Amino acid sequence: MRTPRMTDATIQAGATLAMLAWSLLARTAPAALAGMCIALLFPLSVRVCALALRWLPVAAGVRPHVEAPPPQQQHELVAGCLLVAACSLTLLIYTPPSITLAYAVALHLANLLVQFDRREGWLPNAILMPMLLCGLLAGAALGYAGSAIGGACAGWVLGGAGLFGLSITSL
Repeated sequence: MRTPRMTDATIQAGATLAMLAWSLLARTAPAALAGMCIALLFPLSVRVCALALRWLPVAAGVRPHVEAPPPQQQHELVAGCLLVAACSLTLLIYTPPSITLAYAVALHLANLLVQFDRREGWLPNAILMPMLLCGLLAGAALGYAGSAIGGACAGWVLGGAGLFGLSITSL
């Protein structure tokens, strides 16, 4: 008997269908529409990020030519885009759809930077730590200090859990 195998394509299709089903259960029509946009953006974001990650190192002068990424990096990219989509859908519960879509775009750009840094080791900690500090200070200045600190802590915890999971699977 053949064992079913989960590929990136089946994960993308299943996650998109689950997000579309969740969107249909939203309380308001704008939230349902925004949820559908996020669900349909998910597979597109995987492809756009993959394309950007192939050409960004060449454009930045990190590498002289385009290289195909190993399969493990494609899995990480799909997981990162899925996490962004899930966070965006969660934001729809608490925030208006227009703000959530703006946050979703910002999260996708952050995911792209994280994926690029993970692959190339390009952004040094001397840049990353001041960026984190500026984000915390901006949150405090806007009156959201608790949520900014909570978000930074949650990001470190989730990032640490993800790296722990990757280290277990690579053994």
